Amino acid sequence: MPTPASIQGATAALLQVTLTSFQGELDAHAPNARADDARIKAQVTAALRHARSLKSAEIRVDTFKRRVLLSGRVSTVADRERAAALARTVPGVSDVRNRLSLK
Repeated sequence: MPTPASIQGATAALLQVTLTSFQGELDAHAPNARADDARIKAQVTAALRHARSLKSAEIRVDTFKRRVLLSGRVSTVADRERAAALARTVPGVSDVRNRLSLK
């Protein structure tokens, strides 16, 4: 039967492996990658703000590893599709996850 000390040790080891793995993700997402994400986020946000059909939309843009996540609310299904299409036109975007819902 496992003792509390052995369970605690196993939990600590698992946590260390998880943190090390996560740190690897962060290291892989180094300053250049973060700069790319910041540029992509700014360009997608600007494209969405300049689209007349999306003026009343409430869209949040997040980026990680050149992937774009769109969340928030739009008026129509067409607006939802338009927002994703605009995000895909930005250079460097590798994927767009469209989590926009209808108002």
